[in-house]
Formats: sequence, C-alpha cells, structure tokens
Amino acid sequence: MEAIGNFVLVFAFGVAITTHSWFSPLLIAAPLVAMVYSGTRAPGGHYNPALTIAMLIRHRLAPRTALALWLVQSAAGLLAAVSVRAIIDPKQLAVTAAMTVKGPTLAAAFALELVLTCALCCVTLEVSTRNSHTVDDYYAWPIAFSVIAGAVVIGAITNGAFDPSVSLHDALLAIISWPTLCVYLLSQLLSGIAATITFVSLADHH
Repeated sequence: MEAIGNFVLVFAFGVAITTHSWFSPLLIAAPLVAMVYSGTRAPGGHYNPALTIAMLIRHRLAPRTALALWLVQSAAGLLAAVSVRAIIDPKQLAVTAAMTVKGPTLAAAFALELVLTCALCCVTLEVSTRNSHTVDDYYAWPIAFSVIAGAVVIGAITNGAFDPSVSLHDALLAIISWPTLCVYLLSQLLSGIAATITFVSLADHH
C-alpha cells in the first residue's frame, strides 16, 4: 500500500504542477485523503519519508521497517516522475523552468519547507499516535487541510513539496534544480526530527 499511495500522491503532484493548474492544492489533497483512508489499516501508510522519520523517532517503527519504507517511497517517487514525463507534453514540461533558490530566498525556502513540513508531520502524529485518539472518519482531513494550507501559502515560493519523494520527483522533471533539491531534502528530513520533538514537548503539557 505504501508504494501505491506514494506513487499516486507524487504523480498527482507532478501532473498538477506541470500543467500549472489553479487547483493544484486540491488536486494534491484529494488523492491524499483517499490514500490515507485506504492505508489506515496497512503497515506504513505514511507516503512521506519525513513522516517515516518522525514515526521512527516516536518509536512507532523499527529501524529496519523505516529503511524499507524509505526505499519503497523513493522508488515510487521515481516511477511517478517517469510516468509524468511519459504522459505530459514535452513542450509543456519545457515551460516549467527549473527553480533555483539562492541568497535570502534560499534561507526563506529552507525555513518555509522546514516549518510547514514539520506542521504536517505534527498533525499526522497527533491524529495517528496519540492514545486518546482512535483512527476514524476524521483521520485524513486534518492531514489534507495541512497540505492545502501549506501549498496555498508557499506554493509560489517553493512549490510546496513537504515531502522528500516529491522533491526528488521535481528535480528529475527539472522543476527544481539539483542544488535546490539538496536544500529541500535537508529541511524536510530535519522537519521529521523537529516534529517529533515538538509533539512530545506539547504532549507533556496535556
């Protein structure tokens, strides 16, 4: 389920971004809701390596399981990038210039991806790991709304990836440059650590 869900999400993101749809946040969030519902009872169901890091630090995953999930997520993201490239008109792909951030914009992009990916991971930890909650019908919606809000707020600045698999996909399609990819990956992976620290700190006050 992890491979299917990650492929669907990254594929939806790729199509939405490369076609320059005004409804990109909704086009990304809608399949996220569907995949979260579908994968609720399956092992993993993270669809995001940053969240897998958070779950690992939260002791909800064994290191070996986390490694397997990272490999699956990366492979699914790669396959999604190949699929998007195969179906989207090359002329349309050529219009999407590679985003390169530098100077103050580089720091801003790093901070924005870090903060909003951290927020996404915190929300997911809250609805999926707190003992006072049960996995029910509302489970997917806070996660989806986190993605929508983040994409609307910073989509024009960083494309609003919030996911290392998506960032890798963007680099493979030349939506972002490879140096920019390194910045995004670092911020997103650090966000998984920051989310766990934040979540545990807040939980201590409940």
